[in-house]
Amino acid sequence: MDKNQLRRIFPTDRNDIDAANSLIKLGYPVLSPVSREVLQFLKLSESSVADAFCVFLSQIGKSSVPDPGLVEEISKTLCSSSRSNGQKKFRLLNDVLPNWSKKNIELLANALRTAATCPDACNNDLLALKLLFDHGILDIGWTSKWMKFKAERHNVRSALLEELRQKLENLLSAN
Repeated sequence: MDKNQLRRIFPTDRNDIDAANSLIKLGYPVLSPVSREVLQFLKLSESSVADAFCVFLSQIGKSSVPDPGLVEEISKTLCSSSRSNGQKKFRLLNDVLPNWSKKNIELLANALRTAATCPDACNNDLLALKLLFDHGILDIGWTSKWMKFKAERHNVRSALLEELRQKLENLLSAN
């Protein structure tokens, strides 16, 4: 099937699970032309389609080598600094990639290192670092320095958050 044929059977919304299951049954390499579109569904919260795609994608990397097109799209997502990819990164780092084999995670090592340097509200930087730790594919020297830096930034952020909490409490008690 070509890309246009695959797009015609794509889910129409976040809960079109029948369409999602139809695509999942096709599997890879058939889905390779629409890997980006499959990953786009991971942006959706509270979505049965996103949940089904996460389960499907997590199984792909458990033992067999994943499709190169899929690996490329996952790498692009992990390296993206766009805030709009935060949920998609989170689903990959939390629900998909922890199930992949070490051999397959190694295919994404550079992208994971990049993701580890891009903090966001979903803690994707720490999730990426955790995957590198879990699979023993990290540079100990760089990781040690990076974690020290992260801890210092965390302390500064926590102090600022506490200051703002106190200001809010003072405002609330004055009213």
